[in-house]
Amino acid sequence: MAQGTEISRLPGGDAGATAALRRLEDTGGAQLLMSDLRVALLLLNEARYRTIQRLFGVSRDQVNLTTAVAALVLAGAVQERATRALNAPGAPSASDVALGAGVLRELVYGAAGPWSRDTPFFGTLVTIAVLGGLTKPVVRASVRSIKDSSRQMRGLFDSRYGRLIRRGPSR
Repeated sequence: MAQGTEISRLPGGDAGATAALRRLEDTGGAQLLMSDLRVALLLLNEARYRTIQRLFGVSRDQVNLTTAVAALVLAGAVQERATRALNAPGAPSASDVALGAGVLRELVYGAAGPWSRDTPFFGTLVTIAVLGGLTKPVVRASVRSIKDSSRQMRGLFDSRYGRLIRRGPSR
């Protein structure tokens, strides 16, 4: 049967119901995604309301003010911690850093041999090699995790919105 016939058979089926049904059918993936995001934000906002009401015992109309005050207190604490961390006592002085760099340089030259003193940017090459060796496992694990997460998110997205989105050429 044609859709128009089904709509006319509905009780009270009129032009308004037909238009509403057509709008529902024309809902694309982007609109569905936006409505899902809106629902998620509404749920997070409701969770914020309930959490603050339970924590501080304030009424619903005072939750926004309480949130602003809590955000300001948190920002002040973060600023205090950052200032304390940046001005920490015991930070090495410039002469200590220079002495440490000189000792490290001579240690590397002594381990590599006399030819290393004639090689330009030898210290830079050694530093890059050491950092590359230390970060390789971390980078490999991070890339693997990103690929797995991307694959999982793509699967979830396709199962939710895939039928609504026109596919481009596969890579």
